[in-house]
This record gives sequence, C-alpha cells and structure tokens, in this order.
Amino acid sequence: MTRGFTLAEVLITLGIIGIVASVTIPALIINYQNRVFETGKTVFEHRMGEAMRQMNVNDELTGYTQTKDFVTALQKYMKIIKVCEADKLTSCFPDKINVSDGEPIDVAAADFVGAAEGWNTGLMGIVLQNGHSAVIKYNPNCQSSGIAATIQELDYCAAITYDTNGKSMPNALNKDVQGAALSSGEIPILKMPSFTITETDISYEPLNTCDESSPYHNPHNASFCKNDRWAGAKKVCDDLDMELPSTEIIIGTQYCTDPERNSQACEFYNWCQKNSCSESYWLAQISPMNGYNAYALYVESAIITANIRTNSLHKVRCIK
Repeated sequence: MTRGFTLAEVLITLGIIGIVASVTIPALIINYQNRVFETGKTVFEHRMGEAMRQMNVNDELTGYTQTKDFVTALQKYMKIIKVCEADKLTSCFPDKINVSDGEPIDVAAADFVGAAEGWNTGLMGIVLQNGHSAVIKYNPNCQSSGIAATIQELDYCAAITYDTNGKSMPNALNKDVQGAALSSGEIPILKMPSFTITETDISYEPLNTCDESSPYHNPHNASFCKNDRWAGAKKVCDDLDMELPSTEIIIGTQYCTDPERNSQACEFYNWCQKNSCSESYWLAQISPMNGYNAYALYVESAIITANIRTNSLHKVRCIK
C-alpha cells in the first residue's frame, strides 16, 4: 500500500526549503552582482585604455589645456552618446556616490577627481553607448613615451571615475562605481619614470631645530637653528609620507646638464624643463661639509649647490 505525504510533512519540507532559500539566494544575488560589476569594470577599462592608446598612436593624446578638448578628441575613439559640462555633471552621472565609511559624495559639488586637484582643466561627464558613464579630468602635463607606450604608462593622462551601470543603484564606490573618487583637499601627485611628485609647490614654515629632542635637530646649526627653512621643507614632505628629491653627496657645484648625472634631483630638473618650472627647490641630502648648509636645485641654471638652511627663496616639491 502506497503511503502519501501528510500535510504536516509537506509544510515542514516547504519551510526547510524556504529557510535554505532565504540564506542562499541573497548570497547568490550578491555574487552575481559582483560578477556583473567586475565584468563592467574590465570592459570599461579595456575600452578606455585602447582608446587612449590609439589617441597616442595618432598623436592626439597630449597637448590639451582643457578636459573638454580632450573629450572632443576622445569621441572619435569611443562611442560616446552624451557629454556634460562641469556644471551639469549629474546629467551624465549619478547625483550621489555611496561610500562604505562616510557620507555620500555629492557629485555636483566635486571639483576634481582623486588627486588631480592641481589640474586646472575642468571636469567633464560622458555617457557611453553601452550605458557606462564617467567623470573625467585631463592632465595638462600628459606625456607619452611614443607609440609603443603601454596602457599603464598612459594612466596619468586623465583621472577618471566611472559607473558601470549608469544611474542605476547601488551607485557605490568600489562596486558599480570605480576609479578615483570625486573629492577635494588632497595633495595632487604626478607619475614620473621612477617616482611621483607633487604637481604644485607645497607651502612650508621654518622650524626651530635648536631643541635636541627634535627629530630635525642639527647640532652643527647653532647659529641658525631658530629659523631652519630646510628642516621645515623636510618636515612638510615627511608629513605627507613623501620626501625631498635627493642628490648624491658632492663637493662644490653639480650641473644636471652633465649626462653622467642621474640623481632624483636631476630627474626632477628634466621634468621641470618640460613643465615650465623656473624656481629653486630644496633637496634632501645635507652637505657633509658644513652643518649650516643643505643642497638646493636652481632650475634655470641646472645647478645643484649648497645653500644656508635659512634661505627663504627656495620652493618645495615632494616625491615618493
């Protein structure tokens, strides 16, 4: 005789199935969404990277003073269906970006992307044919190493925040929204061949290095320790977890035009030649000759030489 299931057994089974489903289905949905976001990230970065590489091959990647002009050129290499000016970014991009540990980012109030504060080129929004959207800021100091440049070498030509599903939720950083966050107040840095450098000169104050307990104390600087500007320059870079450009120990004067010179200071000098620096800058290596002195680079004359540490003329750029 065949025995069927009782109503109680059916209800218990359905209850167990419901409990299992309530545990597993949300996890499956989250995993699926994460895969979708990761795929969208790969697609966007591949397309943007290839577009920039083609622009580089055709000599259309560098030389812009405004992001708007860069985006106009970019339109020939990507299927962009909408472009938004800085005051209408939210027509192309979500109004808010949700973050895991703070208040949402207000896109309309943003004035730069990531660390690109010093790039005075303006923000632009774009929407691609596949629904991806992005906010872009172009680096006016963008340079390439020729037509063989890699995608990684071209990264610093533009700072980009992008959304892989347009204005659809969750609009959350590191999920559907990727790239450098829209923000303000950071020290901008630029990529260089062997290090990064602050794009703008950094303000600093002199230190009193008379105190023996100070990490910047110089026992050979007794006559000038109350107004030690080199130490102040070093401290401001230390506070940024960066440092002054370094040079090897020298006696007398060094010329960065000498092809045998290959210090960070001379690499900085070479960068300045392409970016219109015309100042003098403090360097990291303290002269062993005299505790009153520290090295400085004079950009216009390509000279590295010792200077009194109270010299108020030198500027500061930090490297990492």
